Amino acid sequence: MYLVTGKITRPNTSCSFYTIADSAVSDSVRTHWQDNFKNTGKCLFVEVTMSSNQLELQTTQYWADEASYLEYKNDPVLTADLFEVRNAYWAANGMTGVILSEETV
Repeated sequence: MYLVTGKITRPNTSCSFYTIADSAVSDSVRTHWQDNFKNTGKCLFVEVTMSSNQLELQTTQYWADEASYLEYKNDPVLTADLFEVRNAYWAANGMTGVILSEETV
């Protein structure tokens, strides 16, 4: 199993974190993720924890292996329709997202 832990930080609670669960993400993107990563057993589980001040969201993604995670990370549909859009949203709203750790367990 391959675990990836990340953290998203926002300056205030008036803007959403913009994750795949965000209402601004299209159904086609969510379906693509579901069909290519969740239903195939590549992404096993995603755990999300909100800080007490609601300014940080920590995610732990449980992947079948590192290759599955890299496929997700480099998926052309997700890159164009999720990651690039999300990164622009974060930049416009003063948000940051960082990977805290990646490890095989």
